[in-house]
Amino acid sequence: MISRKAIMNLLRIVTKKSRSIKEVMLVNNCEWLTEQEKELVKKLENEMFFAINITQIQFYKKEIQTIISQAKRRQQFVHNRYSQVLL
Repeated sequence: MISRKAIMNLLRIVTKKSRSIKEVMLVNNCEWLTEQEKELVKKLENEMFFAINITQIQFYKKEIQTIISQAKRRQQFVHNRYSQVLL
């Protein structure tokens, strides 16, 4: 089993973007994610720790980022609709 620190180092090497890594690992603070999405992201993070190679780590990271980006778009859409209703 690979330690969390080793995973973070591998992700930094793979992505070269430490900001996106922090975004992925700090999912618990994302108010725009539903409870189901938070659970799914936690499961994907756990699977990432058992990944055998970098390709698997990249796959899990991409899936997590996709879930987060879709949640952000949904939140933005809801906010825009809510603002239009108030006008």
